[in-house]
Amino acid sequence: MVRLLAQAMGAQLDELREKTERFVAREPLQVPMARVEAGQVSAIRFEVAGMVGGRVLIVAEHVTRLRRDQAPHWPQPPEGRPSVHRVEIQGSPSLTLDLALGAGPGGRAGLLATAMLAVNAVPAVCAAPPGLVTVLELPLAPRPGLLRPAPAPRTRPPPPLAKGRRTKDS
Repeated sequence: MVRLLAQAMGAQLDELREKTERFVAREPLQVPMARVEAGQVSAIRFEVAGMVGGRVLIVAEHVTRLRRDQAPHWPQPPEGRPSVHRVEIQGSPSLTLDLALGAGPGGRAGLLATAMLAVNAVPAVCAAPPGLVTVLELPLAPRPGLLRPAPAPRTRPPPPLAKGRRTKDS
């Protein structure tokens, strides 16, 4: 992702630097997928930094924790959000975007969002010449034909109301 962002910005990276931190549970935790004993990893944080001329140009950071109280000193989502995808741009002006996905059917919003990107790319990938295609070659904006047509309007008016009946508007 860091290399792809640099390519999109027209920057040539000199190197990538990686950093990983782990946080271990201080007490046993029970989470839906497993039981985590004290001393086992309950949170992980990593970053990949793209360097140019000895300076950090782009950083991709990821934090995963099994519970909100694990590694509380690491970056946290805004109050009331279990998780977010955060984009920070430092410059003039600086910008922070916290993107939270709704639960979606079956609580699999992340899977749906990933699948939507792949499924919606099919027409553009099929139309591309043979070879590898990156997201930089795919259209950013929605294309015609991605939305389902609206239901057809009624062809006849509804039957008249019986005498003496009132509608909610009368």
